[in-house]
Amino acid sequence: MKKMVPLLACLIFLGSIAPVSAQGTGLYYQPPKPVTRTIHGMTLLFFEDHHLPTFHATAYLRGGSVYDPLGKEGLASLSMQTIRLGGTEKRPKEIEEWIESVGGELEFGSAPEFLTASLSVLSKDATPGLELLFDLLKHPAMEAEYFENLKKQSIDTLKREGEDSLRYAMREFQPLVYEAGATQPAGLRLWGRRDRVASLQKIRRQDVVNFHQEYFYPNRLILTVTGDFKPDELVKTLEAALTNWAPTAKELPKIPPLEQRMQAGFYLLPKAGLTQTSVVMGHLGEKRDNPDKYPLMVMNFILGGSGALTSRMGDEIRSKAGKAYAVWSLFGFGKDYGVFQTIAQTAAGNSAWVVEKMRELITQMHTQPEILPSELNRAKESILRSFLFSYESKNALLQDLAKFYLWGYPADYLEEFQRHIRAVTKQDVERVARQYLHPEALKVLLVGDPKAVEKSYEGSKEQPKVLKVP
Repeated sequence: MKKMVPLLACLIFLGSIAPVSAQGTGLYYQPPKPVTRTIHGMTLLFFEDHHLPTFHATAYLRGGSVYDPLGKEGLASLSMQTIRLGGTEKRPKEIEEWIESVGGELEFGSAPEFLTASLSVLSKDATPGLELLFDLLKHPAMEAEYFENLKKQSIDTLKREGEDSLRYAMREFQPLVYEAGATQPAGLRLWGRRDRVASLQKIRRQDVVNFHQEYFYPNRLILTVTGDFKPDELVKTLEAALTNWAPTAKELPKIPPLEQRMQAGFYLLPKAGLTQTSVVMGHLGEKRDNPDKYPLMVMNFILGGSGALTSRMGDEIRSKAGKAYAVWSLFGFGKDYGVFQTIAQTAAGNSAWVVEKMRELITQMHTQPEILPSELNRAKESILRSFLFSYESKNALLQDLAKFYLWGYPADYLEEFQRHIRAVTKQDVERVARQYLHPEALKVLLVGDPKAVEKSYEGSKEQPKVLKVP
């Protein structure tokens, strides 16, 4: 079962799109425009593609883990798994057999701001596949047996999460960053919360039933479809599938705002026996409607965003010093504030050196950015070329367009993005580096062997505070 994860990468706004010539437009890529329809309140985006006899559909529902009730973090993820595997009122047991018999895939997941349900089958199975998908969305049985098994599996998975030290570090870093910006009482929903064993144990099947009743409505749904199909037949199938599914006028719950308050901190999550240390360092990022997003993305790329040896962190920490296996940076943009973070993996004995060097490079970028023309050009060209090298299919394009729609971006966002990146100047990058980087307020989190980390800081006045994850 795949689980959606928050989208905080430097190029979070891009996605995957098939390369198309954009000569004469000043753009690297001129995206094709999907056909758009509204059916019983649902937004449909589709591309026909008859090269292969395949069919792909992904449903995006407004909602997500940020709306999890206090103390029941993990409800959105567990609910989507239960809805997916718990059968429907008409088909309590046969779904898995059908998916396997046609060689298809059916996956449900959750992200902070939306829920997903995706179907991939051969084109000959498109109609029964869509009927099954919408049967699950409208009439899930959410059988108790499946719920209890999935809940146990989720708890077991969470208990093993520390086995991947880097993933563990990145997961636990965000709560540290967001806690300083929380302006509301603890009883309200907050960004950065994480599911815990205790919160999963509190979730009951009725919570999943309530979750479905709260969020599943056709006018909160965006459906993307690509592949080998006939549009008239697709629309007819969807009209039938959406019959007797009433829309809602109810608004989504309000999310308490954050303030951009920052406070430095130095923490260690101890994992005895590790021979390497994972380092995450940063602070609150920015909102995705901030017009300075584009120079910030270029600045981040120069600092370490590509993960390449040509970035400043890659050059100083990995190439010249050989002190890290990997080092990179992400500047996150969110509905409220995202998270800026720099990440490194190093031998345990190099922990103190790498932390200090990362701080130094962030401070230098803030106080004396002095962007070189070669750095600026390389960053801009690399970001723009990502349209050609990272984008592979119309299905991936539609998935990004659905997210842009959910986020309220303009219809021509991909073209706008390229023009804004092209227009970024040296002065823009230096200005945002001075304005948006806060080296005095860096949170630092290490995941590593406590004895090895202590040894690397031998003789230093700075020592990390040991964290205990609930």
